[in-house]
Amino acid sequence: MGYDARRGAGGRDRNWKRRWASSSVLSGNALTGDLTPAKVQLTMLTASVAPKVKFRQGTDFQPWIIPAGLDFHVISPTSSQINYLDIGVQFGGGAEFRVWKELWLGLDSRFHLASNQTNTVNNYWTAGIYGAIGF
Repeated sequence: MGYDARRGAGGRDRNWKRRWASSSVLSGNALTGDLTPAKVQLTMLTASVAPKVKFRQGTDFQPWIIPAGLDFHVISPTSSQINYLDIGVQFGGGAEFRVWKELWLGLDSRFHLASNQTNTVNNYWTAGIYGAIGF
């Protein structure tokens, strides 16, 4: 068990993801007859719970995998045709290297596969480095 500043104790970071999508939100010019769909910016907050299976415990280099983790995606803005909540699964892998005593430097990569309960595609990759304090 350890504390990772990027993830929090035992959980996954909350990813903010922004993108543009065509939606059924109208451009607002109904009086002039302009009823074309507008491009709206979507913001997605992801909260995840995922177990790390570590290998080579007790050494200075510890690779790990995530066989499966649970994702909750909250999408904003919502409309009458877009559900605001999507669930999914994540898979990943990475490694940690002991820098000094219980100070670790890590690298990870994860794929988030959503169930696509919304009218948007919510699958994405994440990759990054992090620092952690083990205890």
